[in-house]
Amino acid sequence: MLAFGLLLIVALFISIQDVRTFRIANSVLFLVSFPSIPALLVLGQYFSVHFEIIFVAAAIFGLGLRNLVGMGDVKLLTLLLPWLHQDHLVQFFIYVTLIAWLEIPLIMIKSRKMPSRVAMAPAILIAAALNMAT
Repeated sequence: MLAFGLLLIVALFISIQDVRTFRIANSVLFLVSFPSIPALLVLGQYFSVHFEIIFVAAAIFGLGLRNLVGMGDVKLLTLLLPWLHQDHLVQFFIYVTLIAWLEIPLIMIKSRKMPSRVAMAPAILIAAALNMAT
């Protein structure tokens, strides 16, 4: 329960930071990676071929579309992928896309103009929570 609370606090911090600045600090991702690696080993989770393929695809996607997906988002995905249910990865990416699209009207209501960028961390983290809940 304590781990879930800490995870929720970190997820909120990352989301708020991304919404405000469109950046995810490397220091936050670095601090999150330390407890996640031993936890994965304790749970017996390992990096499978699927993870490597998805990581490469996400990195290429991030590099190729720098204006849409930043490298902070790619690093966040890299940290989250071992925790996700591998059978539902397609649904995860559909959720990320749909949630990001839902952010656009909210931004338009707030700023009264079409956004040129969308913070992806909230969409990634909400989609990860939905994936982990299934």
